[in-house]
Amino acid sequence: MRPDGSILEADNPNRIVVTEEQHAAVRRSEALRKMLTSGRLERCIRHIDGSTDRAAALERARLNPEFAAFLDQLLVDIGMARRRPDGGVEFTG
Repeated sequence: MRPDGSILEADNPNRIVVTEEQHAAVRRSEALRKMLTSGRLERCIRHIDGSTDRAAALERARLNPEFAAFLDQLLVDIGMARRRPDGGVEFTG
C-alpha cells in the first residue's frame, strides 16, 4: 500500500489501483467536472481510450497543456500530488 492509500498491482508494480475513497474524491471534484466540459479535452481522452497503444497516446497527450492541467488536478484531487504556492504541482506519491 502506498502512503496515499492506493495500492500497486502485484502483477504490474508500475500500475496503481485507485481506492474507492480516491474515486469518490474524483466524483466530488468541481474542478475536474468543469474541465471535462471542454470538447477538446473530451476528444483527447477519447483518443487515448480508443488508441491501440494507449501508453504512447497518453505520453503524447501529456504534451497538451489542457490535458496536462487535467492530470495535475486529478493527481491533486486523489492525494497523489499537492499544489505548490506558485500554482505548480508536486508529486507526493
